[in-house]
Amino acid sequence: MMKKPAFLVSMCLSMGLLYGALPVSAEPAPAVPLQAGHDISPMVDTGWVKTWGAEARLYTDREKDYSPADSYVEVTAEKKGWETNYYEIYLYRVRPTGLEFVDYKTGYMSVGTKEKFYIDDFLSKGSSGEFKVEMKLYKERKDRDQYLGDWGTTTFKINH
Repeated sequence: MMKKPAFLVSMCLSMGLLYGALPVSAEPAPAVPLQAGHDISPMVDTGWVKTWGAEARLYTDREKDYSPADSYVEVTAEKKGWETNYYEIYLYRVRPTGLEFVDYKTGYMSVGTKEKFYIDDFLSKGSSGEFKVEMKLYKERKDRDQYLGDWGTTTFKINH
């Protein structure tokens, strides 16, 4: 019969749990896609963009323009690494004079989050418009000096 300490060392070696047995990577752990198993190619996607503070992406839930049958715009934000950060996601209407603030969502995310902007709240029936989504990412809410970067989508059309 094997002695307990030898057995534990044997188990740790076989599982790669001893100090230094696992490879150390300088890269953060990849984000787990929130759309796992769903092959969506969103038209409005920033792609993975790395700033000086984080690597993240922002995209909507549609491959084409939003139709009158759609009731909301779903925005997905994902980031690499497991650290929890504070986000602000803004919805803007694109006007000839510039961006017009529509709505925003805030919260904390470690890997990703989804937010919904209900179209009835900002666009009347029978109208349409061009919109854009932006995200700002911070280390923590109370310390805005630790800004990690911002991401913005291209414009997309909503027909209501």
